[in-house]
Amino acid sequence: MSLKLDRDKFMEESELKRLLAAVRSRVRTSDGGQSFLPNGDRRGEGDAHPNTKRDYALFATSALTGIREIELVGFRIADLRGIIGDTRSERPGRVRIRRAKKRDPKSGQLGVEEEVVLPETARRAILDYLESMSAQEKQPWSRVFAITTKQAQRLFKLYARRAGLNPAYSMHSLRHTRGTELYRLHRDLKLVQNALGHANLETTSVYMHTVDMDAKLAATDLEEEDGPEGGSGKNAEPELHDRGSAKDNLRAEDTAREREERPNERDEGT
Repeated sequence: MSLKLDRDKFMEESELKRLLAAVRSRVRTSDGGQSFLPNGDRRGEGDAHPNTKRDYALFATSALTGIREIELVGFRIADLRGIIGDTRSERPGRVRIRRAKKRDPKSGQLGVEEEVVLPETARRAILDYLESMSAQEKQPWSRVFAITTKQAQRLFKLYARRAGLNPAYSMHSLRHTRGTELYRLHRDLKLVQNALGHANLETTSVYMHTVDMDAKLAATDLEEEDGPEGGSGKNAEPELHDRGSAKDNLRAEDTAREREERPNERDEGT
């Protein structure tokens, strides 16, 4: 079966930047309501909505790791030991997640625990958010984001509308965005499979189709150019994604993961 990922299922980097900018622009009004600052307004952080840091950390982490929303909202403070300087962490720079749709090869139960590398941008966003939390909110058993998946999805729609994005996008689009970017960069399905926690490589093959899309779009662009200098991209924005060490970090974990996985594992979805 040939799997395909529709264009309205993943975002381009410029769209992701607009989404995160919308999160940062959310403010609390004097009457206790909320509003959004006009584009480009850089007033002091004192106007920031109390949930701005939480939401920025949530969406930046989702986009930079591909972790599902149900896995993100399940984060406990204890899962972050690798990034908060806890001396009990044996693997600094990593966070623990429970793969919601990946089965344990021995018990067959969903919720396999794995440790994943957290990119620097996401790490800083989470640490910034943690600084705004009270000591009581940072107990080892406390949930990091303290919201439900439905609330996270509603927040995504709120910010996506503010950013003027395709209404077909959902929070799951952030996961597809990460998978798409990784495959575009490395053309390595195994790397993408490990990053997203797919049990079945066939599920990951959906991202191969995005490269075919790129080729078709590039051909269209070439046909529409008026001259050799068209589309030079001199004013392109700086990249948001942490790209440098992604391949090395993921490959370092391949051997351990392969021992846990079985060829006949059934994937539970993307």
